[in-house]
Amino acid sequence: MRGALEEFSGTDRFTIRRRVGRGGMGVVYEAFDNERGTNVAL
Repeated sequence: MRGALEEFSGTDRFTIRRRVGRGGMGVVYEAFDNERGTNVAL
């Protein structure tokens, strides 16, 4: 399990743009999908 303060830095496919929000169920990021060429929520 990841530490509570550790930020997700993305993957080869997904480039993180910003953190949109967080709550009891997890964290939501706006990311760019390099494979599809579009913005997504992770």
